[in-house]
Amino acid sequence: MILTFANNNTVDHGVALPNEFMLSLTMQIAGIHKPFQIDVPVKKDTSHTTVYTPGLTKVHDHLALTVNKVTVSPATTLIQITAQNEGSIPDAYLNDQDTPVLEYEFYDDKGNELEFVSALGWVDNNPSPNHYKKVQDYLNGPISESAKYLVVKTLKYKVDANGNSVVDDQGNFVKENIPELEFKIPLQKIPT
Repeated sequence: MILTFANNNTVDHGVALPNEFMLSLTMQIAGIHKPFQIDVPVKKDTSHTTVYTPGLTKVHDHLALTVNKVTVSPATTLIQITAQNEGSIPDAYLNDQDTPVLEYEFYDDKGNELEFVSALGWVDNNPSPNHYKKVQDYLNGPISESAKYLVVKTLKYKVDANGNSVVDDQGNFVKENIPELEFKIPLQKIPT
């Protein structure tokens, strides 16, 4: 089970958890009047965690994307991405608030998509119409230890000639891959 702590790590202003603590879970179980409680000791262990800081940036259609950090652990893969403008962003990327709407998918080197867990981010609220900056942490399930690289695919929602979102037969929004903003992040451990 993956439990996430709703903490805005992307701007490093969130509350840091201690290295060791007792986690108390209390839940109501149908048919039992007294709440069920379980106490779980938690201890930080980063001995099996590898942090990559590729700092790779790609620019397309005045959008600059940077993969800042990839943190790989046995339980999760955390990818931090910064998106910002470098000029006027085309309407095809914008929502009705005139901000870019981008989605990301993450794959290993064999084409297996990582399971999405959660995302948490921060947007720079500069009021200038030509300023946009968004930093997000994407938490996913684990990537295979044998993976040689991580693929980051950037997608946008497809719109028709009238600017309306296109939906498929199941009513889901159709997404389009932006190959110019795709990353291939090497995951090779550096010998110590």
